[in-house]
Parts: sequence; C-alpha cells; structure tokens
Amino acid sequence: MNIAMQIYTGTHFETSEQRKEGSESRIARDDKDVIRLIQFLTDHNPFNETHTSEAIRNIETGVLCGPNVNVDSAAMIGSEIINLQRLHIQTF
Repeated sequence: MNIAMQIYTGTHFETSEQRKEGSESRIARDDKDVIRLIQFLTDHNPFNETHTSEAIRNIETGVLCGPNVNVDSAAMIGSEIINLQRLHIQTF
C-alpha cells in the first residue's frame, strides 16, 4: 500500500542510515581495528610452535606457565591471592 501511494503521488520515501555500525567512518574504524588485532596476534602469537603444546602462554606478556599450573585449582588460588591483597591493604 505504501509503495502504491508513493507511485500515485509521485513521491519517494527513504530512510536514513539508522545504525551507526553501518556508517562509512565506523566501517573504516572497524577495518583498522581488525588490522591492529591481526598485527597484535602476529607479534604475540599464543600458539608459537617453539614451545610445547601443553604450555599456557600469556597473550600480552608472552610468559609461559610453569608445570605446576592446574586449571582445577585456579579459583582457589585466585581467592587466596585476593585474600592476601586484602590482608596487605588492611595492615598498612
């Protein structure tokens, strides 16, 4: 019905770009961000073949975990670290 009325009245109705993600500047920024991410992952490759496949590697620093790292103990160790930090803050 809407199209028929536009044809009958000789008018044309268009909507403007409503989503900012579709704008040219946003697309250009996203492209630049993808290039930066690819470069970062190239420079900080967490899957470097020179290390054993069992090692967990920090993507930012490149530090490899030691053999005593155990994913099953992660929550407990994290809680202990937080408690030690709280104790340290309270003592000063």
